[in-house]
Amino acid sequence: DAVERLFGKIVLAKRGNCWFHVKALRAQAVGARGIIVYNDKRLFVQNMEGVDELLMPVIPTALVETDVGERLLKLVGQAAKVRKYSPDNLDISQPFTTNLIMHCANDWQDRRQVCAVGEVVDVKIVSPLIGEPESRWPKSAVRWERGIVAEVFSHNDSLLITYPSIQNSEELPTIMTGNLTFREGVPCSAKSGAYIDRMLEPEACSTDVVMHVPALCAHRDLVPLPSKETQEISCVATETTRQLLAERSLREEQEAADESSADLSNLAG
Repeated sequence: DAVERLFGKIVLAKRGNCWFHVKALRAQAVGARGIIVYNDKRLFVQNMEGVDELLMPVIPTALVETDVGERLLKLVGQAAKVRKYSPDNLDISQPFTTNLIMHCANDWQDRRQVCAVGEVVDVKIVSPLIGEPESRWPKSAVRWERGIVAEVFSHNDSLLITYPSIQNSEELPTIMTGNLTFREGVPCSAKSGAYIDRMLEPEACSTDVVMHVPALCAHRDLVPLPSKETQEISCVATETTRQLLAERSLREEQEAADESSADLSNLAG
């Protein structure tokens, strides 16, 4: 029985035959404390992407290189200590921290909606696949595509999307609802209010989430600086400058005339 064999243990599984997500859920279902997936002969990936239709696993999950997995295979059935390791000498004993930075976004005055015409958005396309998610591998009912907003229909909260960089884009839906279209992670259907402006990638066990908060924009000391418009500068000479230029021109003409007179005198002699 898998529960008796794996309960309270760390599962070691080889990559392939199903999604990473499914491997983690199955290990979790039999009571495993965690799962380590080791790579096969395919190109190593940095992130184990999840499947949108499935529940999120809660047990620790790690992906390691093939050689590491082969060394771990030799320890199967033995008592082994698993610990975190940082090749960059980071202090991984510290907890992972998230810094929430609240500010007033610079475009808050001009933006009337989350997604505007001409902006790049991420489109969540749900296909009508039949069967349980685990049985559809390697096909998922959910796929993500990058598109551009061509038109916004406010009356029914939908958008017209084009896919200029995708071949055979006629097979993709062009009318999408706002809740399935995202700009920088924010649904296009989101109403005016606080939203995540950007999220910095985790670094040294810490990540920064920058959030736009409209209430901050009402504070006079926090209002964004207005954009500086291009100013035309007309260069017009002053009366003194014009007079100096005229005097210089007269001197040059006089010098030229004197040189001409000297040349004529020499010829006459």
